[in-house]
Amino acid sequence: MPYTRTVRLVGVLAFSLAGCSIVFNTNDLPRIADAPVDAVPPSADARIFDANPAGLTLESLDPATIDEGTGTSGGRPAVIAIKGANLDPGATIEIVDGTDSVPSGLVIGTHMVGGEHNYAAITVTVPVIGTLADGQSLSLNVKVTNPGGTAKMLPLTIKGLESFTATGNVAVGSLKAKY
Repeated sequence: MPYTRTVRLVGVLAFSLAGCSIVFNTNDLPRIADAPVDAVPPSADARIFDANPAGLTLESLDPATIDEGTGTSGGRPAVIAIKGANLDPGATIEIVDGTDSVPSGLVIGTHMVGGEHNYAAITVTVPVIGTLADGQSLSLNVKVTNPGGTAKMLPLTIKGLESFTATGNVAVGSLKAKY
């Protein structure tokens, strides 16, 4: 490469890699105390009403049927998604009697409401119910109550399973699908 071409190339590279420096004087900026307030901050107990608590509607549960024993003995609890409209983050979600009574030991975890107020999710641990035979079911309800008292319910079914007791060697092929 000729000498003049190399010098030009080095000069162009040095200029492009050097960057740009702007002198910026921060003394002219207004201080925090001098800056105008954009909006008054909300009080600590103020609620933002993105949902209409009185307009609560429920469409479906997914899943609407869960097995007894779900979440027990170290298992994961069932996650139930509730689809609807105007689900308020301050809503109370509980499982209540349907045509059957809620079994003792049924535990509902914390719930979350989606940002669009169309979905909520709860975790549920269902105990093993000694009186619920394989193939039988309990009919319960999931009840959602928005602040202000508007409440709606959807049916939830708890399906009974045959109790499994392992003794000796067990052939895997002889087990039911849920075991």
